[in-house]
Amino acid sequence: MSPSSSEQTLAVSRAAPGTAEHDAARHRLGLLLVAGASITWSTGGLIARFIEAGPWTIVFWRGVACASFLLLFLAVRERGAVWPLFRAAGVPGIITA
Repeated sequence: MSPSSSEQTLAVSRAAPGTAEHDAARHRLGLLLVAGASITWSTGGLIARFIEAGPWTIVFWRGVACASFLLLFLAVRERGAVWPLFRAAGVPGIITA
């Protein structure tokens, strides 16, 4: 009896790092993430056309949204320890960001 596609996917995702199966799974994941990002970014122009606000208002709210999502991502990735990242970056890192 051959394994189902979901069982095959689980087997590949459990492959040891550095193996060909693991590398192939990470490559597929990368392709899916890039495809998803390109679709998401390409719809931004369509949505922006429907916004009736000035350009500086749009730039402000885009910045707020980007900063919020970046902080959320860092909080999830670092399990809430975001401030040590800012301290490690120092003043030049924060100014650049």
